[in-house]
Amino acid sequence: MGTVYTAHYRPTEGQVTYHWPAETWDQSFAEFTPGTRTVTMGSDRSAT
Repeated sequence: MGTVYTAHYRPTEGQVTYHWPAETWDQSFAEFTPGTRTVTMGSDRSAT
C-alpha cells in the first residue's frame, strides 16, 4: 500500500490542497477544518 493522494503545500500562502482522482480538498494552515473523505477505488467507479 502507498499514499493514494497528492498534497500541494503552499507555505508562503499558508495553504495546502489534497488531490485525489476527480476531487480536491483545500485547507488553510491558520484555519484548518478537520474532516474526512471517502474515496472508492476500483474499475467499477465509472459505472452508473
